[in-house]
Amino acid sequence: MLKLDIRVGESFAIGDGIVLSLEKKSGQLARIAIRADPTLKIKRLPPVSKTAEIR
Repeated sequence: MLKLDIRVGESFAIGDGIVLSLEKKSGQLARIAIRADPTLKIKRLPPVSKTAEIR
């Protein structure tokens, strides 16, 4: 798993067609904008538990 630290207003690209931007951060919530082809399916996944990340 890749983890990135970015600031509000910064963006990063995944491949050639997906750009994610951090629009707002407040406490533990962050607003992320996703620019991608409208035919691309995007779904929210359940949170990963802390114990599942440690290996």
